[in-house]
Amino acid sequence: MKLLKKAIIGSALALAFSAAQASPITVGGVTWDPDYLDSGDKDFIAEFKFTQWFGIASEAVGVAPNFSDAVEIGTVFTSLDGSTAASGYYLKGAGELDRVNGGFMPDFCTGCELTYTFGGIGLNENQTFNISNAWARMYVNDLTPNYSTPAGSQAEINDANSGLLWLDLKFNYLGFDSGDVQNGQVSAILEVVGGAAAPHFLPNTLSYTADAFFPIGPQNPLGAKYSSGGNGAMIGNTIPEPGSLALLGLGLLGASVMRRRNNKA
Repeated sequence: MKLLKKAIIGSALALAFSAAQASPITVGGVTWDPDYLDSGDKDFIAEFKFTQWFGIASEAVGVAPNFSDAVEIGTVFTSLDGSTAASGYYLKGAGELDRVNGGFMPDFCTGCELTYTFGGIGLNENQTFNISNAWARMYVNDLTPNYSTPAGSQAEINDANSGLLWLDLKFNYLGFDSGDVQNGQVSAILEVVGGAAAPHFLPNTLSYTADAFFPIGPQNPLGAKYSSGGNGAMIGNTIPEPGSLALLGLGLLGASVMRRRNNKA
């Protein structure tokens, strides 16, 4: 009888651990493998392309950035005198994720797209950022109409800012790693504060790196209003579906029972 009970518990334990070897997670049509490992021990690696600009208005959280608000980068530069005062300009933009883990569009989001928008990022005159009102949001939306990079209209920005709120994010840090507002690379720490996929992110932070530049040339000596070649990555860690975690807990309980029985034997 003891051998039979041990066999049953052992089978349950094996089943639980097998189930907890995480099956792919799907939230709002976006699918990724929580067992995927790259860039160290992180299992959520997303790459994206985006368009950004500096404007004179700071949109509230979740309000689509104003595409026509863009100011030429040369004009922005004239406001930068090295002090810590606010320049009066705000960084904003929109983008689209084209890779999640090993899957490229449309593999991870069949019939849909995963977009993001950001805003409320104040530019100081010393080229640091005021992130007290900064925000970013990721949305899942369908392909009609759809967003494409580089953005070319308010309609595309509105599309990138619509659909299922997949992640609601706030900035805990944002700064330049190299370069400046005309041509530079930034890094950020984003905190997950809501959205349909939020329960799967543990810890609830994403590291973010991105670079973009604003072209300046003879035909436009003050420079472009919109960035070119913007791309970057978000990296974080996720947990399996709650059902898999429950099975894992059952497996650990089974292991505990087996250990107690073995100690009594």
